[in-house]
Amino acid sequence: TEIQNFIGTDIFPAFTKHGIKYFITITSKKSALTEMNVRKYSEQAGPAGLIFVEVETVEEAIVYLKEKN
Repeated sequence: TEIQNFIGTDIFPAFTKHGIKYFITITSKKSALTEMNVRKYSEQAGPAGLIFVEVETVEEAIVYLKEKN
């Protein structure tokens, strides 16, 4: 819980401060723990001004970024 709070209060705001726009998670082999963490991080990413994206492959992430920029 402490680490997740740190990510929400320090890491995501630092990302946006340095111009990072997207937080992309590759979830092709989801586990219950991964899914829980992805959900928690997405809740924290939005308020920090990040766009949260969940994809199944690195290639899909690259296509997404090329389309958005």
